[in-house]
Amino acid sequence: MKILIVSHRFYPSKTARAYRWDSISKYIVNQGHDVDVITCTDGNMHDSDRELEQRLKVIRIQDISLKLKKVLIQGRTTKDYLKSEGSRSLKRYIMRAFIFIYEGIYKNIIWPDIEIMWVLSVIINLKKLLNQKEYDAIITVARPFSSHIVGHIIKRIFPHVIWIIDIGDPFSFDYIQNVNNTYLYNKLNASYERHIFKLSNAVTVTNLDTKIKYIEALNLPRNTITVIGPMLSIDHKQLSVNAENSKKDIISILFYGTLYNDIRNPEYAIILFSKLREYCPEIDLRFNIYGNIYGCEYLFEKYNYDWINYYGYYDREKLVSIIQESDVLLNIGNITEYQLPSKIIEYAATGLPIINIKYISSDSSERFLANYSSVMNLDSRLSIDKNILQKVAHFINNASRVETKDIAQIIQPYTLESISNQYLKLLDKE
Repeated sequence: MKILIVSHRFYPSKTARAYRWDSISKYIVNQGHDVDVITCTDGNMHDSDRELEQRLKVIRIQDISLKLKKVLIQGRTTKDYLKSEGSRSLKRYIMRAFIFIYEGIYKNIIWPDIEIMWVLSVIINLKKLLNQKEYDAIITVARPFSSHIVGHIIKRIFPHVIWIIDIGDPFSFDYIQNVNNTYLYNKLNASYERHIFKLSNAVTVTNLDTKIKYIEALNLPRNTITVIGPMLSIDHKQLSVNAENSKKDIISILFYGTLYNDIRNPEYAIILFSKLREYCPEIDLRFNIYGNIYGCEYLFEKYNYDWINYYGYYDREKLVSIIQESDVLLNIGNITEYQLPSKIIEYAATGLPIINIKYISSDSSERFLANYSSVMNLDSRLSIDKNILQKVAHFINNASRVETKDIAQIIQPYTLESISNQYLKLLDKE
């Protein structure tokens, strides 16, 4: 079978979706299929050394929106600088103008998302690609949602092509991370998403709660959507800790992943650990954070403690050693019940004690960890009193690792083989 995958981010990008589809692509190729991947350029990456017997071909197309985002990030982090007194250079005025045009105008009129600029470039190159090879199936990966526009065009031209729509995060009913102006496009978002769902052969989401929400929001038949869960990206058998390292004077609490100011904010955890250090000075605690911190930079200026270590984004190759040096993992749940943090699968695979901070009653992480024997769930809506500090201190001092056999049972549905075969089953079914 000849399969085309459209995924805006792919290897060597370190996003969860990029890793997922890089791994699945190689697995599918090893099952005897031909796979082409359309993705955006990422530095000076060359894929010739990664092609598997010419069965995996990566086609990289320039995305100007990535450059715009980099400038925007620079602009946001220098707003105070731009407003400060000092030289009024031309560069400052240009930056101010760009921020105004992007945030005040462009971001409010673009549809369906900023990556549509990349999709337009893909469409320009699509005719040449389709003339070179006839595909049996296409898989379009979101985010960004605009990737599905490519699938829509191909499906209209070649109705026989099997089209799978793969959704990492919701689109039409995600009002937390609005990717466009919902005041203008709310109805269009829902109607277009419903339309392509019906046109496609299969739609996949990563958890049951998202499926239920989609069925309710778009009034869809239950069989429209298939749940294919998050994928484990590490081998839990590599995560054993030497007995000599299991007892340490310093307690290392690890968070790795992505923090957002609006949906995954670490402030409660910082306050909790700060009070814990005061209440139990015998606990020499270190809070280590690896990953991106979108919009949370101000917290690390506000709480400038020497026991908080922020290391930025990590290499996945170093993840095992980072985990091996840790005693407890911190998970921060989403503020929506229909989204499951992808890292929670990896957390469970470590077997380490997990502190799960939840922001809503129906927390998806808490449900996932229901059968995990070494977890403490904390409700961020409760004040941090003496009782909570005692419980956290007891958990940190006494919680043990989960047995290997129990870990294997929990993570089995989320292995590369299991996840990849679920996609192949959808293709065979069609």
